[in-house]
Amino acid sequence: MIIKPMEEIKRLNHAINILRSDLSFKGQISELSTKVGLSSSYLNQLFKKNLGETPGKFLKRHRLRRAVQEIRYRKDSVMDIGMEYGFESATDFTRSVKQAFNLTPTDIQKGANFSVNDDRKERFFRIEKFKRGMACSAISEIEIRNHDAIRLGYLRVLNAMEGGGSNPEESLIAITEWAIKEGIALFNPFGPVGICYEDFDLDHYLRFIYDAGIVLPVDWEGELMPGMNIQMIPAGKYAVVKMRGDLEAETDTLDYFSYYWLPHNKALLDDRPHLEVFVNESSVYDWSDMRLELHYPIRNI
Repeated sequence: MIIKPMEEIKRLNHAINILRSDLSFKGQISELSTKVGLSSSYLNQLFKKNLGETPGKFLKRHRLRRAVQEIRYRKDSVMDIGMEYGFESATDFTRSVKQAFNLTPTDIQKGANFSVNDDRKERFFRIEKFKRGMACSAISEIEIRNHDAIRLGYLRVLNAMEGGGSNPEESLIAITEWAIKEGIALFNPFGPVGICYEDFDLDHYLRFIYDAGIVLPVDWEGELMPGMNIQMIPAGKYAVVKMRGDLEAETDTLDYFSYYWLPHNKALLDDRPHLEVFVNESSVYDWSDMRLELHYPIRNI
């Protein structure tokens, strides 16, 4: 079976979403591969090629990171949190934390600073600091919304972190200016859209995929700009949080949503893409002070 590179990334992201959303997943790789329509060996190769590790190692590492986040936020015992995230004993949990962060779980619970060993410095903030707007000028309460299906015209950026070509910001500006010339209303139902097909575990492998998009009216039949394609975003439920700030602030908001809001509301991410909605035109041109609504697809809430 021959699968195109973009389809490979799509199925890899599907597998990653399954593992990230269901931390109690106890299936074998054969079960995971069946869910995404690949053979076990093919899926294993995709993980090693793009993440440098097997699905099993990815899951254990992700469980560990989630457990460490929970240690920061919760008053439960370290052992209870470790058991919740699949570690079989206090010794196993402590050893895993020590190997990954060179600290004990108790050190982290007491507020020790650290970074993960994948070249991306983690940001661990307590919920009250988010409330005061530590990283952003404003992070609102999360609102649940139902979206109708969205017809999106988009430009795709591959390996955007490598430089030397188009980048997400340039593509978003280009598609925004095209929409203005075409007379397409930018804020009906909402403004320019960015879609990140990215897991932060992939950052240092430079496998960053980004879509810069504009919502097209249902009855629009004009000519697409060069390089543009159309995709339909299915209808569904989204958790929406407003924010203002730069890319670091957006990352902090994502961390807060993923590591605090989702588990505390017993919600799961859906497979639909998360939408980065620009709420005014100036945000598209200045990413040092973006005003965004981040729309995260959810289920079970």
